[in-house]
Amino acid sequence: MLLSVTFPLDMELKPCHFSDDNNSSSDRLSVEVKGDFNDDLSDSGQVDSEDEEANIEYGDYATIYRAVIRDADGTSTNVVLKCSHKNTQSDLIQEAVFYLNQLKPLQGIVVPKFYGLFHGIGPDDLEIVCILLEDCGKSVAVHFKELSLRDRCVAL
Repeated sequence: MLLSVTFPLDMELKPCHFSDDNNSSSDRLSVEVKGDFNDDLSDSGQVDSEDEEANIEYGDYATIYRAVIRDADGTSTNVVLKCSHKNTQSDLIQEAVFYLNQLKPLQGIVVPKFYGLFHGIGPDDLEIVCILLEDCGKSVAVHFKELSLRDRCVAL
């Protein structure tokens, strides 16, 4: 899977490969994210978002963009692009490894499908790491650590 992301200060993200499973040539997809989320996008593979406020969340270690991928054949897939904050790249890498190993049999059933881990160099030579996941809808309103002990046990 190939992912090109355009932020306000253009940067290209390249896929990280952990195994041969991610090297299939049929997984190629060109994706574009527009920083202001209002531009008209080309009809090739793209990611777009209509409402910036509703489609961006700021987490502890990543900024999360909700978007749609449109493949060259017109197929649409709702996705979430999680991009690391400064000095948090290792957190997203650990999350990606967890998706590839422990969560692999649960993807698309109990947890979002994992589409890949990507890296690039952003403004001021800052390393950016992103993961691309299936969008499963609204975010959980309460952080896990804020749940009661009973609710945390049920969730696990």
